[in-house]
Amino acid sequence: MIKKIILTLLTASIAFAASDSEVSDFITDLVKKNPMLTPKSVKILGREKLPKYDNWEAVKVVIEYTANDPKRGKFDVKQSDMFFTKDNLITNELADAKNGKNLKDVLKPKLTANYYNDEHFVVGNKNSKYKIVIFSDPLCPVCKDAVPDILKSVIKNPTKAAVWHYSYPLAIIHPASPIIVKAELVLAKKVPLREILDKFYGFDINPEEKN
Repeated sequence: MIKKIILTLLTASIAFAASDSEVSDFITDLVKKNPMLTPKSVKILGREKLPKYDNWEAVKVVIEYTANDPKRGKFDVKQSDMFFTKDNLITNELADAKNGKNLKDVLKPKLTANYYNDEHFVVGNKNSKYKIVIFSDPLCPVCKDAVPDILKSVIKNPTKAAVWHYSYPLAIIHPASPIIVKAELVLAKKVPLREILDKFYGFDINPEEKN
């Protein structure tokens, strides 16, 4: 996983409370520790207090950096992640001692209304009770199986749910993904997103392909 490549320190102590800028600086320093990576930016998406877990706070972030792989060359990567902070501590892994679950797998992101926009709308009833927002890499094996099934289900029940789709290429493991996403953005100006996704998730492409 990408996080295991760039985040070599799971827990560290810092000498001050972790504000947004301090969390950003901390992550930037972690990226710098990997000689193959050059940090570009860290964006704080939001924070959520966890009173159930002794007031730890979850911090959602988007990390952008340039990777320099000896075989693949240089390429840009953009990834989402979550960190946890309390007092003078910050970590990117926090588990529930009672059930052993990683809180990253338990916490659900709270999406603002901005995510439910026309640009990323795919199919369904926008005013329905069930709103599904998909963040996906078009070459992710799990996504290639799951996303088409989700779309088919909503197409069969268009009044009960709605789907929005965001492409997040994981270039460090799927070098061909950024090219596909760029093509998607160009086509989206002329072709409905639903038709584009039907084609792209059906592509039989080697994830390692770069040309």
